[in-house]
Amino acid sequence: PLLDLFNHRRGADLQWRRAETGPRGLEFRLHPEASALKEGEEIWNDYGPKSNEDLLLSYGFCTPGNRDDVVHLLLRARG
Repeated sequence: PLLDLFNHRRGADLQWRRAETGPRGLEFRLHPEASALKEGEEIWNDYGPKSNEDLLLSYGFCTPGNRDDVVHLLLRARG
């Protein structure tokens, strides 16, 4: 529930991991080579390579032109 607070964008510079020090929880950091955020700028998360079906069923949205999208076909042969 917490990780989907950020909108998805492939290649987003956000990194997250379990906090190793202090209180238990998650740490969110921008990649060290990422450009600095400006005030009011949106923070994006990369949900990973997921088809639109996976995104829709797990997070409730699809992305146009999704390069990870797939089409499942059921083919039957007679004989």
